[in-house]
Amino acid sequence: MSNIDDVRNKIDFKTPLVPKDFKLPSVASMVNTGLLESVAQETLKMKNDYEQAVLQTLQNIESNTADIGNLISVVQKNKENQEEVLEVLKSIMEITSVRTEEEADIKYREVMDKANKLNSDIQTIDSLITYGKTMWIGIKNYYGFGE
Repeated sequence: MSNIDDVRNKIDFKTPLVPKDFKLPSVASMVNTGLLESVAQETLKMKNDYEQAVLQTLQNIESNTADIGNLISVVQKNKENQEEVLEVLKSIMEITSVRTEEEADIKYREVMDKANKLNSDIQTIDSLITYGKTMWIGIKNYYGFGE
């Protein structure tokens, strides 16, 4: 007889290892269901917040890309002073290079001054000032200036 057979003969496989009065604990008593529910609600809220943020970003992109056509229109309809209009647009883009709130304000004032000095129609001047203001506000929000 081998060692394995010796061990088998010594173990009584017919007698259960678990006592008859043993009861498995309920899962509910082992798990904090209130905590699980609050985690599930928080996860759902985070998912919904994320979806709203993505939707808002897409809407912002849509409105911003609509402005590109308007910018092209402003440049195209002002053929006689196209260089001046492009100079104002360049100044608007320079707002993005600032690092302080004071620089942003100075660049925005420069945009307003250049736009107001244009020998152009009111609609063009208003459009350029609006684009400049949009860029100025965007940079202030991006860096958290004024918070």
